[in-house]
Parts: sequence; C-alpha cells; structure tokens
Amino acid sequence: MTAPIIYDPLKWGGFGDFTVTTALSPEDKSTVNGWLEAEHFLGEFKPIGHSLIQVIREDGQAVAVIQWAACAYHLKDREAWIGWSALLCAKRRNLVVNNVRFLVLESARRPNLASKSLAHAVRALPGHWQEHLRDLDLDAFGRVLTAWLGAHRGALPASLALDGKTVRQKLGTIVTLCDVEQKVPVAVAATAAPGGEQACARALLRSGEVSLLNATVSLDALYTNHENAGIIVQEKGGDYLISLKDNQPTVSAYVAEQLASPPFLPAPRRAATGP
Repeated sequence: MTAPIIYDPLKWGGFGDFTVTTALSPEDKSTVNGWLEAEHFLGEFKPIGHSLIQVIREDGQAVAVIQWAACAYHLKDREAWIGWSALLCAKRRNLVVNNVRFLVLESARRPNLASKSLAHAVRALPGHWQEHLRDLDLDAFGRVLTAWLGAHRGALPASLALDGKTVRQKLGTIVTLCDVEQKVPVAVAATAAPGGEQACARALLRSGEVSLLNATVSLDALYTNHENAGIIVQEKGGDYLISLKDNQPTVSAYVAEQLASPPFLPAPRRAATGP
C-alpha cells in the first residue's frame, strides 16, 4: 500500500525550521534588492504605493525572498469573480495584494523548496500586511499632504470647516480642514493615538503651514472649547463658528442668556413717566 500524498507543503518533511520576517530597515531592503538584481531576471522592483518584502529562512539562513505590492486599482473580472460592488471594492481593495517578485536564492535551491517557502510566506502574509498598513507614519503623511495641498492651492479660502474621521479598522484618525465652497481638503493632520483627535486638531490649527488670517473656521461641538477658539482668533487671526450642544450645560446656558436679547443693540429703554 502506497503512502498517501500530502499536498500541504507546510507538512512536508525533509526540511529544517522555517521563519518568515519582513524587511523593514534600509539595510535589509538593500540586501534584498541586491539579491534580486543579481539573481532575478527582472531585477529589483521599485513599487508605487504599498509594498512588503518577506524574507524566508530555514534554520536561520535566508533561502528565499518574496515581495508583495498593492493590487491593480480596477480589474473588472476580479471584482466580478469576488462579487464586490463598487463600494465594497473601495473599502477592501487595500487588503488585496499582488506578488511582484519571488526568488529562491541560488545557494539554497533544491527540489520543493520554492513551494515550502511560498506556503510559509502566504501563511504569515495576512498578519504582516495588516501590520504594514498600521505602520504608516501618520504625522509624516499629514505634513506631506498639507504641504502639497498648500503648494497647489495657494492661500487658504475664507470659509473652512474642521472635522475628524476615524480610518477604518482603527488605523488612526485624520483631521481635515475643508474648503466649504469646493468641498475639498486644504490641510490635514493625523494621529494613531486613541482619543487623540482634539490634540491632532489643535496641532493642525497651529501648524505653520496653515494660515487662518481672515478665514472663518466652522467646527462641530467636539471642538467647542476656549483653547480651540483662542488658537483661531488670537494666534492665527481668524474667526470661528462653533456648534454648541447640551453636553456643555454651563456654556449652553450662558449663550442662551446672551441670545435672549438682541446681541448688537441695547435693550430698549422704558419710557419715562411724569410725577
């Protein structure tokens, strides 16, 4: 009786212990690119967008490298096969990856090593890719995008709106200054800190790349406090339009009292009566 054929490469015998790590440092990436240039017929891959390099080791020695990159933006047949609507595609596209390089090092090549290495890499890939997305430097992203928006739009428009949104899967929070008329962002800041939206918003308002001189900034109730108002008016020379809700009862009561009479005209005097 013949032994059963095992189709799962992870269970194949005759190999050592496998580990899969990601190449994150410039030195590691340089080493991998050197291997690709020397041994892969396509050479080094220069990605656009997200990219991840995995190094597969057997008993501590590198035996293979595999590089993944962001998938094609639109593929009609792919979306139809998966069953995605346009909305689902927009939400989940960044979870689809494309294999752009796979190299088994010449010094380690032997039968079935490629399949064994690929199986271990694919098993580790979901966790590595999710961690790679979370490793985005949100502060650097905000600074670069704000500088680009400023360079392409010139002075900020007179009417702005400040708002924050949490990135899906809780990767972070992005705070945006938007042009009210055009409904497009003109400056952004981001944070990965839980509950850090207020501090992120203040950093954006105080940024030297953001001019609020003679601008009117509208804010929702989350930002209703003295510090934000002071930044806009006293530090940056703008004006504000802030929402107020009953979650701040003292301020709400004070404002209601002030608005009970005309804000710009003195209360009418009562006519004098004779003795």
